[in-house]
Amino acid sequence: MLLRKLMVVLLIFRNVCADHVNVSFIYGKSRLAPLNNKSLTIPKLELQAAVTAVRIKVKLLQEVELKCSKIYFWSDSKTVLSYIKNENKKYSVYVTHRVNEIRNCSNTDEWHYVPTKLNVADTCTRVVNIDQMVEENSYINGPDYLYQNPLPDISNNVVIIENLNLHVNETKESYLENHSVILWERFSRWKKLVRVIAYVLLLIAYCLCLFINIVKSKLRYKLSKCLDELSTDELNQSKQVIYYLIQQDCYKEDISCILQNKFTTSRKLQPLTPFVKDNLLLVRGRLKNIDLPDSFKHPIILPKEHHVTSIIVKFYHETYHHCGREHLSSIIRETF
Repeated sequence: MLLRKLMVVLLIFRNVCADHVNVSFIYGKSRLAPLNNKSLTIPKLELQAAVTAVRIKVKLLQEVELKCSKIYFWSDSKTVLSYIKNENKKYSVYVTHRVNEIRNCSNTDEWHYVPTKLNVADTCTRVVNIDQMVEENSYINGPDYLYQNPLPDISNNVVIIENLNLHVNETKESYLENHSVILWERFSRWKKLVRVIAYVLLLIAYCLCLFINIVKSKLRYKLSKCLDELSTDELNQSKQVIYYLIQQDCYKEDISCILQNKFTTSRKLQPLTPFVKDNLLLVRGRLKNIDLPDSFKHPIILPKEHHVTSIIVKFYHETYHHCGREHLSSIIRETF
C-alpha cells in the first residue's frame, strides 16, 4: 500500500443555548502532498494546514451571516504553534510568508494545542477501518470535549522553541557584505564572462515576462535558439552590469559619498575626481570639451587588484597580438 502525506482541516460549529450544547460538522478539506516533493516535511504540511484553516474561516465569515462569540483553532503540532506565537524570531521565507498570513487573519490567542489522541482531524490521515470510524462518530459529531460547558483546558502549555532561529536574513546579509554576488575567480576569459552574464540577464528578463504574463515571442525564441547569437547591445549591457557589480564590491562607500555630495574616503580615488553617471563610477578628467566619445573622456574606474581587471588586460593583450606595454596601456585607457 502506498501511503502519502495528507493534511486535513475540519470546521465545527458549537452552539450553546442555556445548558444545552449542540455541535455540528460544517466543512472539511483535505489535501495530498506532492508525491515526489521530499522538501515538504511534516511541519511544513502542518503549517500549510493552519493556513488553510484561517482561509476557510475568512471565507465562511464572508459568505455566512453568522456572529461568532469566539473562534478556536486547534492543532496538534507544537512546532506550528511556536511559529505562530513566537514574534521575536526569524524563520525561513517559506515559514515567514505563511505565518504572516495566519497572523493577519487570526489572533495568536485563538490558537490552542490539542493532543493527537483528541484530534479528530488526525483520524483522516491514518489507515482506519470504516466501521471503527462510524462507531466512534467523532469525525461528524465532533470530539467529546466540545460538549462540555465550559470548555475544558485540554492543552498543555505550549513551549516556545527558543532555539528554532534560522537567522536566514542575517546570514545572507553578513555573507553578501564580505562576498561578491558572482564568483569572479571562476572565470579565466573576459569573453566567456561577458556572455555568461548576458545570458543571465536574458533569463531574468524572460522570468519577469513570465511573471507578468507578457512573454514576447522574440524573447522566447532568443532563449530557445542556439547560444551563439547574442547581439552587440546585449553584450554591451552585460559589460555595464559587470562594471557596476565590481564597483559595488570595491567602491560602495565612495559611490555613496559622491551621491551625497561628500568627499570620497579613498585616497587613491581623490586625484581622479570621480563622479557617478549611469550608475558607474567614472574619471572626471580635463577632456570634457574635446570632441571624443564619452568613454574616452571619462574612463571607467576599476580596481587594479581585481580578478576581472587582470582578465581584461589579458584579453586586450591577446586581441592586439601581444603588443608592447605602452601601446597596450594606451589602448586600455581609452575605456578604463
